[in-house]
Amino acid sequence: MSAGTAAGITWPALVANIAEIGHVAPEAVVPSALLVDDLGLDSLALAELVMALDQAGAGPALADGAEARDWSTVTAGALLELATGGAPAGG
Repeated sequence: MSAGTAAGITWPALVANIAEIGHVAPEAVVPSALLVDDLGLDSLALAELVMALDQAGAGPALADGAEARDWSTVTAGALLELATGGAPAGG
């Protein structure tokens, strides 16, 4: 996982956001962790996380279709890809 990204969102910043919003230990936020099942984020936390990442400069792939995305299949690593303009994950 790269520490820096084109969109200005870094892995450490993503971890900090997930940990704060989801009330989880930063050590639990690993690239393979599922946002819903492993980290326990609910729909409100996911919406807050998407807004925080959008404000931090996330690419349009994150917000595009966010409401219809199957968040139960999105990992923290896939979220970084979405936030930095990677291919959409999880539906």
